[in-house]
Amino acid sequence: MFISPYSEFNEAVKELMSLSLGLCSVYCIYELLGNRKDIDFFMTCLKFECFFFILTALFEMMTNIHFPTSRLYKEIDYQANGFSDFVCFGVPQLFLSTSIFYNINDFSTLIGVLLPLFFLSPNNGTFKKIVNILVLFSGILLLSLNDANIVLVALLLGIILYTFLVKKIWKQNTIVAICAFFLQFYASKYIAKFLIFVKSKLMHVSLANQYKIYELLGKDFSGAAIGSNLADVFSSQMNNAAQGSGSLYMRLTMYIESLQLTIKTYFLGVGPAGFMPYFQNTEHKSGLVNPHNWWLEILTQYGIFVFLAYVSVIVYEYITMIKKFIKNQSIMFAKVISMCTVFVIACISPSSFLSYTYQWILPALCIVMIRADDNGGFNFDKK
Repeated sequence: MFISPYSEFNEAVKELMSLSLGLCSVYCIYELLGNRKDIDFFMTCLKFECFFFILTALFEMMTNIHFPTSRLYKEIDYQANGFSDFVCFGVPQLFLSTSIFYNINDFSTLIGVLLPLFFLSPNNGTFKKIVNILVLFSGILLLSLNDANIVLVALLLGIILYTFLVKKIWKQNTIVAICAFFLQFYASKYIAKFLIFVKSKLMHVSLANQYKIYELLGKDFSGAAIGSNLADVFSSQMNNAAQGSGSLYMRLTMYIESLQLTIKTYFLGVGPAGFMPYFQNTEHKSGLVNPHNWWLEILTQYGIFVFLAYVSVIVYEYITMIKKFIKNQSIMFAKVISMCTVFVIACISPSSFLSYTYQWILPALCIVMIRADDNGGFNFDKK
């Protein structure tokens, strides 16, 4: 950051401090989770965290009351006529949530990564299975209404992988996966209509304005997919990209421009926090100033050597976790593998990912579980 013309010193220091805190969190998790009881407690805390975030998100969606930390807190245009209560960023936005996070995609990515903890297990009782299914479906609905399509794709792939790994209850998991697909592809629009009715009553929106809102369900607003499904979104994005517009086109263009910048710096990177200043002061086609891709964010800012080192660690942990699962057939390993699968895809959803320390939870958890299995002193849940 001392020799890069693109890194702003103060922002670079903040980013490096954030990375340092992330590495410290890995060390803390490694030191604290020394036995099976500690690991179980940590996993339970993650489940309660996910459950809490989903509850707060549902509250936000139905009331338009947001945390002060959210970008929605000040940007939603609250007006008295009811219909305009749902206008945000210039387009209709009926259901949005960020919980304690700033951006919608940042929050959605965390939910997507944590939801595999609620996948069904053979040792779950009936009540626990019902609770897990309800939380899982609520999370999928939340992601659908948040227009977090990349996270949804990653989560659905995680469900498929988990069903393949945990063969003992493959029928139950297959049913859940099919229901999840149905919820996203077919039922989300009707659920959105029901939620609009409930929200309208809570916010005293007139019947006439309710019908105006219903009309939005059949229209295409960028960044506001109200009850739309992945097939519709994919088709719309492909058509827009072919015409040189839309978020997919902007993302792909930014990816190309990021790679060009990487080559320009001889694969050494622009330095910490150097990505945004470069594109803010350079003419480019995408119009974006954030990488919108965690992998390119590392490569473009820190160079090829740091990128390869990070990817090598992630790949090693992932392969080792799969090998451990094949040997011990542990449900805990299967869920963490699914979480890792969701993460490697969903991490391209947020505009920038370096400042969020929760990204370090999974690598730390993998290290702890690999160590535990190597020591042979932990009796993980079997299939």
